[in-house]
Amino acid sequence: MKFLRFVLLGILMISATEIINAQELKDNDLVIINGQKYIIHQVKAGETIYSLSRNFRVEPAMIMRSNPGVEDGLNIGQMLKIPFDGSFSLAEIGGFKKGDPTGFKQYTIESNSETAYSVSRKFGVNVEEIYSYNPEVQKLKKGLVIRIPVWEFKEISNTAEKNTEPENSAGNKIIHTVVSGETLYGICRKYNVSESEVLALNPDARNLKAGARIQIPSKSGKVQAETVAKPIEVSDGITHNVEPGETIYGITKKYGITESELKAANPGLVTLQSGMKLNIPQKTNSQNIVSQPVENGDEANNAEREVKARTGNCTKLSVSEAGKRTYSVALFLPLFLDANADLRNGLVSQPVIDDSLALITSMPDTVIESSEPAVPVNRFYGNSENFLQFYEGVLVAVDSMQKAGMNVKMSVFDTKDSPESVRKLVNSGALKNTDLIIGPVYENVQKEVASFAETNQIPMVSPFTPRSTIISNNPYFFQINPTREYIASATVEMVRKEFAGKNFVVIKTGSYEETPEGQLVTRIQQALAQQSPKSRFQVYDFKRERARGLRNVLIADSENVVFIPTADEGELSVAISNLNNLADEIPITLVAQANFQQRYQSIDVAHFHNLKMHYINPYWVNYGKNATISYVRKFRANFGTEPNSYGIQGFDVAYYFLNALFWYGNNFIPCVGDLDVNLVQGNYHFEKVSPAGGYMNQGVSVLQYNRNFEVQQKEVLK
Repeated sequence: MKFLRFVLLGILMISATEIINAQELKDNDLVIINGQKYIIHQVKAGETIYSLSRNFRVEPAMIMRSNPGVEDGLNIGQMLKIPFDGSFSLAEIGGFKKGDPTGFKQYTIESNSETAYSVSRKFGVNVEEIYSYNPEVQKLKKGLVIRIPVWEFKEISNTAEKNTEPENSAGNKIIHTVVSGETLYGICRKYNVSESEVLALNPDARNLKAGARIQIPSKSGKVQAETVAKPIEVSDGITHNVEPGETIYGITKKYGITESELKAANPGLVTLQSGMKLNIPQKTNSQNIVSQPVENGDEANNAEREVKARTGNCTKLSVSEAGKRTYSVALFLPLFLDANADLRNGLVSQPVIDDSLALITSMPDTVIESSEPAVPVNRFYGNSENFLQFYEGVLVAVDSMQKAGMNVKMSVFDTKDSPESVRKLVNSGALKNTDLIIGPVYENVQKEVASFAETNQIPMVSPFTPRSTIISNNPYFFQINPTREYIASATVEMVRKEFAGKNFVVIKTGSYEETPEGQLVTRIQQALAQQSPKSRFQVYDFKRERARGLRNVLIADSENVVFIPTADEGELSVAISNLNNLADEIPITLVAQANFQQRYQSIDVAHFHNLKMHYINPYWVNYGKNATISYVRKFRANFGTEPNSYGIQGFDVAYYFLNALFWYGNNFIPCVGDLDVNLVQGNYHFEKVSPAGGYMNQGVSVLQYNRNFEVQQKEVLK
């Protein structure tokens, strides 16, 4: 019996599916396991990890980490734990039913102007759920008492995971059972021992497998306690009462704090409601310092880093001082060299190597094309051609910094899309003494590198992923792409600043209330409601009325600002075409989402110019700028082709952070606010996302399409 109990506990530690079954959880249950919120989902026919990740807005790697073994494929009827961070309403998940509510609360309709939609927004449910649990209600009216369904997360205990004391064996050693996702590096950090000590007792420990039992040399008999970041301090005297129409973005700007700091001080904050009371965190002169373990032989260096981080010493080095040392940079990209190896046999001409870009690299057979570009007969594997462009952009940045006096040693690693290969690389010691890490690209291969970077206090740059869980608790993590939430906040701010007092018209082509576009409509409406002069806000049902009544909602002698809350290209095309027909008689401005032209290529680009389209984008390339002209010429001269957006992104990322290293040394993080670098397409402005977290780029551009068929950058929002 004891043996069976031990086996069950072991399975509970490494198998999410067994945890679910043991608790007899059902599809659509909402649970908390060890403090983490999960949605329980039963796999249906045709579902994949990728489709689930899109539907539940979570990275595929997080689903696989929470459900070991699913990387081999899903089975119909299988129960999965889907991590849920609370950043959106469950009502937004397409096709997801939350199961029976855990309870109800009574709500009295306060005025006749309240609608089922406004009530649903207030309580985070959808309209269908309000009517479903109040079947006798036909219409809402003042004084009516209705039931609001409530879904609460259930706390699920896991005795196996609560048992954090390691099993002691004979002698002065500890027996550790490997859990899925653990690495040798992480285990050594947990027990405060070196990798060499563990490998001396376990020669095969470099290739760990879930369930393996390894010996750990015992130093104190207890696991080293992990340092917990100090929560943000909130002044007892500062409370903000939310007024109608206020936005999270507006409040953060009013008090000079970041959105993440506001949410950290107000747990559970997702959207604002009129009358809500918010805690406003206080800024202090000292910066939060995250304590990190000191590696053997590196005490002085770590002490120096901590002192500089605490004092915020941002005095620029002189060129002679900056040029004294060599900086080591690691670049991680999914180049798929093995899969692309056959391309060499299909090249028409042999490339010429440009010695001016010769670098120390871990890819000795990398080919740099010059004045005689090679034309591949075969196609590159997957998206690797774009990442090769990114690499080439990095090379141009390195070359520019070398000519400015910087000594750079760059190592390039082909990550493919393999967490295992990255894990082995991190454990091999190849990143020792690295000053800057760029990449990896995909989040599922970032976490091992991010953990190493945090422990060794190395700045790490994520060049593409706009939504990462790593940034929330890693103070050395830099995210280049802003989140969709931040882009939405910037869009609201653009509308507020650019179109105060105008006629704002929402063109409704279908149901949009539960979509991200619908949420943006609500936020814009709230923002416009608090403006002076007041803007006129109206919704036109284009699906029902079509074009015949469109002219009636537009004002001939005033600017009409139009937003179409749909991602359906066909619906957009019809609505925009009808607006374009009126644009010569009535002034119309179309507010759009990022990359409208690239996303909806069937729509005539002339319509965008005729409607003076405005949107927010993190990137903007001014091809008339001297810096841009110089970069394009250099790229073309070295690689025989034009740089695409990946090539430009590679240059911007590398050039910005190499400048940071060159002028402020490898302790540049407190100084990023002082760094002003002339980039090709970016406007980097990094803000800390939480007291113990990393930095996200918040520099975005307001772009406008003009009737002279030019696209201009109207403003940079920071």
